[in-house]
Amino acid sequence: MTARARVALALASALALVWGWGDGSVGRAQGTFFDLGVGVRALGMGEAFTALADDAGAALYNPAGLALLSRGELSSFYERRFGASNYLSALGALPRLGLGLGGGLFLFDFGRVEGRDEEDTPTEAFGYLQLGLLAALGLPLDTLGLGSENFALGAQLKVAGASSAPGAGGLGAALGLGFLGRFAQPAGLPFEEVRLGLALHDLGFGLLRGPKARVGVAVRPLPEWAVALDVGVPFALGVGTELQLPLPSALPAPETALRAGLAVRPGMLQFSLGLGIAWGPVAFDYAFLSHPQLPGSHRLALSWRF
Repeated sequence: MTARARVALALASALALVWGWGDGSVGRAQGTFFDLGVGVRALGMGEAFTALADDAGAALYNPAGLALLSRGELSSFYERRFGASNYLSALGALPRLGLGLGGGLFLFDFGRVEGRDEEDTPTEAFGYLQLGLLAALGLPLDTLGLGSENFALGAQLKVAGASSAPGAGGLGAALGLGFLGRFAQPAGLPFEEVRLGLALHDLGFGLLRGPKARVGVAVRPLPEWAVALDVGVPFALGVGTELQLPLPSALPAPETALRAGLAVRPGMLQFSLGLGIAWGPVAFDYAFLSHPQLPGSHRLALSWRF
């Protein structure tokens, strides 16, 4: 790849963050790395995670899910975005305090880009960097005396800052709210479990202004098979599936998961594939995300579950 092509890819990745997801309305909406999602499992399922929300990624997708987690998790992921930029994070969730707590630290960087004039002479160089913080909690409704332990509410706080050319950049903060309910073997339905989720995002200002909403449903036809659907406003659609398979191995308790998903936004359709392998409390996850014009992205995560 030529130097000019690398610069073009870097600029494209930055514009995809700053001005949204390819709907042609430059400057109409702001964006941050939060729009790229967190974790690896959800990405491999087309980000259809509002109702599933059963790992540390619930802190972003639906904080109510933190209250219903069966185990804690610490995870770190890295993504090479469009072959030109870097996105990395540390995530955590702790569900054993009568409520669920979760959050993470995030960094998005595409390094230095050399500017050129009309005669292709180097001028000045600039970079683009975003840093962020996510904090979330989930609370079972029975703790409030309002219902079953299978229903929960959640809240999140997101803070993001961006730095680019000298004198340019920005800050933003936003609140989010979530609800999640789960139904084990619902009468009349051929499912092991049904989950319903609702999440409101980006009730804030600056880089994080612009409210969004997502509603989701997830079903398990079998204990090891999950299928999920998300619909969002502004329009976004996500469909994903995960199938857990046993692997014969001399290693103790290996678990393998295959994932696939489809994400649709205005002017953009992406498919994703994912793989998860776990030995005891240690898990490795991988996801690939396509892009209609730019190179696909690869995301890797290493997690410890307890």
